[in-house]
Amino acid sequence: MSAEMAALFGSTLYKNEVGEVGTKAVLKGKTHVAIFFGAAWSGSCKQFLPPLVQVYKKLTEEKGKAFEIVYVPATVPGRPPEDEAAFKEVTSMMPWLAIPVHRKATHKKLTRRFQVRQ
Repeated sequence: MSAEMAALFGSTLYKNEVGEVGTKAVLKGKTHVAIFFGAAWSGSCKQFLPPLVQVYKKLTEEKGKAFEIVYVPATVPGRPPEDEAAFKEVTSMMPWLAIPVHRKATHKKLTRRFQVRQ
């Protein structure tokens, strides 16, 4: 599964307090990977984070290391893309992985592939 995830997410993912890590290595052994599309500027995303963190912690306790979430910064027409400061602020609240902020093409590709709407 990690090779497929690397093809989907790219060769590296961002981990809070660590920086970029290899996708294949960090997703090795994961049998369940959820994708969270969100935005630092979105009030509803910020409200959703605390309960999602609780669910994540519960699932990682139950599933062990088999579960992971990957955050994808939203790419929304008419909105500026997330900048480095906003990305670091929002990911500081997330114990899971993220697509690095500078990989705008990957954000757009995933948004189109999964037909994410505002």
